[in-house]
Parts: sequence; C-alpha cells; structure tokens
Amino acid sequence: MTNNLDLDQALAELENGVLGQQLSGQAQRFSPAPATMQRIQAGLQPPVKRGNSMQAFFQRRPARALALAACSVAVGLGLIFGLNQPTRSVSAAELIQRAETFATQPIVVNGKARHIAIEISTTRSDGQIGEHYRDEIWLAQGQSHLLFYQPARQSLNGQPVGYQMGPTIVDENYFWNYNAHDNTSIKAPFDECSLNLTQWVGNGAFGSNDDFPNATILRNEEIDGRQLTVVDLGGDMGIAWIDANTGQIWKFTSTHVYQGVTTESLVQFVVDETVELNALPAEWQTYTAPAGSPIIEQSTPFCIYG
Repeated sequence: MTNNLDLDQALAELENGVLGQQLSGQAQRFSPAPATMQRIQAGLQPPVKRGNSMQAFFQRRPARALALAACSVAVGLGLIFGLNQPTRSVSAAELIQRAETFATQPIVVNGKARHIAIEISTTRSDGQIGEHYRDEIWLAQGQSHLLFYQPARQSLNGQPVGYQMGPTIVDENYFWNYNAHDNTSIKAPFDECSLNLTQWVGNGAFGSNDDFPNATILRNEEIDGRQLTVVDLGGDMGIAWIDANTGQIWKFTSTHVYQGVTTESLVQFVVDETVELNALPAEWQTYTAPAGSPIIEQSTPFCIYG
C-alpha cells in the first residue's frame, strides 16, 4: 500500500510541476494519431493475473499512464526530429578546408584500384582554338608506395594536345614515361616527386595559395548526381565545385597568363571509381615503349611538374 501511495504522489507532482507542463506541451505537439494512441494503451495492458498490483494501477490511473506513455513517445519523436533536421550551412572557408583535407588523405583502398578520369578544356584570349582533352589514371597500392598508370592523353576536339604526358607507369622501382615531342622514353628511379597527384584530387584548384580570405559561396548545383557547392575562390583564383560532405572538388576553373595571352581552363572529373585489381588495363604493369622510341635511362629521379 505504501508503494502505491508513493507512486500516486510522484505522479501528481509530475503532472502539476514544471516538468509535467513541459512534457504535456511536447505530447500535444508530437502526440500520435488517436488510433495509434489506442494501440499504445492496449499494449500497455499487462497479462491479467489475480492480485497483480500493476493491473490495479492501470485500471485506476489510465489517464496518467497514457499521459506518461504519450510523453515518452513525444520525447522520442522530438529526439528523432532533432537529429534529422538539416545541418547548418557551412562557410566558404570551411568548404575549402574540407577540400584541402580531402586532398591529403589516402585515396586508394588496399586490395583495390582507383580509376579517375578528368576532362580539361581551355579558352584563349587570342582567339585560337583551345585544347580539349581527357586525362585518366589508375592507382593501386604497392609494397611501399602507390603504383600508377596513365595512358596517353586523348584529344576530344581534334586539336593536338600541347603537352603529351604519357603513357606513364610508376612501378615498385622505376618511373617510366613517353614524351611524344621527341619520341623518347625515360626510365628513372622512383621518388615521391614522381607521383604528383595534385590535379587528380582537385587540389590543383588551389595553386600555391593556402589562404582565400575573399572566397564566397555562389550557389548549389547537382552534377552527375552529386550535390555540390560552388565557391568563388576570390580575385582571379577561379571557381571550385566542392562536395560539402566529402570535401572532394569535382570541377574547377583557373586562369593563366603567358606572354600576354590569357588562358582559362576548366577541369571536370568525369570518372572516380574504385575497381577490382583485375579490372586494371593490361598495360599498367609493364612499360612498352612506342615503336622507334629509344629508352633513356636516368640516374636521378624524374619529378612530374618540377
């Protein structure tokens, strides 16, 4: 009897107190439909046993029991709704930070290969037809460093590619590369500088600048099913399309001035996928020089882009 009186007193305090008022308000806001409430009330009925004190309690206090159940449901729903609210918008500086972080993270899964393809198009201020070509690479984890294969660039507008880099292979020990301009191949010892992957992770959008105080968010766009935020990097630095969730740059523009000619470049990722090792092209393991191309062996590393 004492336990029942104590429980009744606690329920009365809960109903009349501030907490009870707050919970009642939440119950009114998030309470289920009447039919659902009936199912909840029915489910609260315990098995009928003679002398069961809980049965007597629910028979005597159905309103209070239902109120407590509704409050519990309301609190639960409130937590669910709160967790599913849209996340706050991020600033341009935060997006750039995420992109820079993404560019420094491991990009190849052990036991798998990664295939990336980009398309690059340029527009020149002197009216000449710009370049439009496709670059792609395959990457896999080696024993001590990444293994790399890049076939020759593919022109997409019939114009010659200004700098033909490839085919290129980085194996466990050497860097191999074909230079179409003088029809020669290079064999050089491996060095980390032989694996400059800047453009392949989108970090090429940042150039040599680490601070973008004037960066602003322009809009949101969807490209190939990806929700991207368009960020103006400020000044003449260009524009980057950044995946706000992963930090991956999926598209970016840049401007380069040389001998009075301004060239605007657009880089867009068209493929970024993880594949099985057996999906790698057969050419990626062994370098084969094009016909008539002598192999020049160097004793020092060959550094891509410097």
